[in-house]
Amino acid sequence: MSRSARRLIRIVTVVLVVAFLAGFVVQPSQAQTGEIIHTVQRGEMLQTIARLYGTTWQAIATRNNLANPNLIYVGQQLVIPRSTITPIPHTYVVQRGDTLRNIATRHGTTWQNLAAINNLANPNHIYVGQVLRLTGTVVQPPPQPPTHGRTHVVRPGDTISRIARWYGVDMWNLARANNILNLNLIYVGQVLWLP
Repeated sequence: MSRSARRLIRIVTVVLVVAFLAGFVVQPSQAQTGEIIHTVQRGEMLQTIARLYGTTWQAIATRNNLANPNLIYVGQQLVIPRSTITPIPHTYVVQRGDTLRNIATRHGTTWQNLAAINNLANPNHIYVGQVLRLTGTVVQPPPQPPTHGRTHVVRPGDTISRIARWYGVDMWNLARANNILNLNLIYVGQVLWLP
């Protein structure tokens, strides 16, 4: 093979590699100014996410280059283009650096009230892009589990499924009995009632 042919092959290879890598660099997770990143949670669909932000699922799918809008996964980060958002009255979208306490202070309420209104199992765990209701009816706390029966105090490394297996109970019943909406959100020291 001649020297010029080898050189041409190298150039074509470099161009193809650069083009391939450029596809990874220009990803939708790189939010531009004025856009919000939403992390997909369990049970969410593009339509429900769009409703949270007052936009359309088509706008989110287009901005994120989703080939199939029905295929999103837990933990996936979606860019919500701010230009398409219609503000929903009495809500707040969590920004980087926010805590429930400073959001409450800015809106003239308490962090306890915000936690109750939004049914937050763990008030210390809010995430960027989460939509919080600022006003509304406080959700009544779930009925307290009976004082008789067994309880488990969550230790480091515990998970709902591990605790359920340990005591031989169904993890969904365990979550329901303790009003746990997100199976990944339990914290050390939390007391769980075992159904």
